[in-house]
Amino acid sequence: MSTKEIVLSSAKQRFLERGFHGTSMRDITNASGVSQGGIYSYFNSKEDLFKEVLNQAIPFDTFIENINSLLTENDEPEIFFRKFATIFLKSFKIETMKLRMIDFLEFKGKYFQILLEEKIKNNNNPIIDKIQRYINDGKIIDTNPTSLLLAFIMSVFSYLFLKSYVLEKQPNEDELIKTINIFLYGALQKKEKQYEKI
Repeated sequence: MSTKEIVLSSAKQRFLERGFHGTSMRDITNASGVSQGGIYSYFNSKEDLFKEVLNQAIPFDTFIENINSLLTENDEPEIFFRKFATIFLKSFKIETMKLRMIDFLEFKGKYFQILLEEKIKNNNNPIIDKIQRYINDGKIIDTNPTSLLLAFIMSVFSYLFLKSYVLEKQPNEDELIKTINIFLYGALQKKEKQYEKI
């Protein structure tokens, strides 16, 4: 293991245990056995180090590649959303979710957003375009595609957060699909319309 990898591994463990602000450079120095000068030869700051830890924890390239391949498939909306959720599940493990939550709680998601923007170089959003096509084809209710995507992502992340960050258990596909089914179909049984007597 290289010196840089030792620093990253040690920093990751400290961030997971104590959060970003609760971890000092001295903590990372003590854990890694690398002097602060040695650490600064690889990273400009503790923030730079955290960003790289987060970058390594989230397999952005694989995630984006899997999403792109999903977009070329001609699935019905239910299948599309279930596959999309499964891609999240495979990409965001317990440690990944914990680091993501540290970023969210301590930086309002700043570093995740920076990393995502670095990976997605343009403003086009083919996922929104696909959802819009489903709407145009009458397969999804007429709604704002961006709001629908946000609601979907919030459903997935809520499940992943609760399972991995709060309960500290590995999320599983069956539970996630049940969560997505609630997103897709709602929780209430359909009832026939009842009319008041005149």
